[in-house]
Amino acid sequence: MDLNSKLSELSRLRFFVRKFWEAEAGFMHDETGADALILAVNEAAANVIRHAFSGLSDRRFSVMAEAWPDRVVVELSHDGQGFPQKSAPASLPPEPQDHGYGLYIIENCLDGVSYITDDQGTQRIIMEKRPAPQPG
Repeated sequence: MDLNSKLSELSRLRFFVRKFWEAEAGFMHDETGADALILAVNEAAANVIRHAFSGLSDRRFSVMAEAWPDRVVVELSHDGQGFPQKSAPASLPPEPQDHGYGLYIIENCLDGVSYITDDQGTQRIIMEKRPAPQPG
């Protein structure tokens, strides 16, 4: 799926991730896992739009999802500014802030996240989420 670098596109992205989690991966039993993945992917995409593209609305990025028996992997790819390799804060800041929670949210909602620059300079954010065990 290709998206324009507009925050208004995030609703399409959230819909795509939920439907993929439920229909393609078959993890309908874990709505909490779906919500966590959607939140993390939304935050990562918002970071791409705001930071990698500096808010420019004429850019595009792509989203791919892959289902495995035990996990879903979502990859965002873009040709914007790369992500500085630093770890997310281990805890929330003691004082409320207007911004700066995205990396914390991404790290804490997922089972794995990688930031990669390929040989062509394409930036990739690879996010992995495992569902809760099936009840019963």
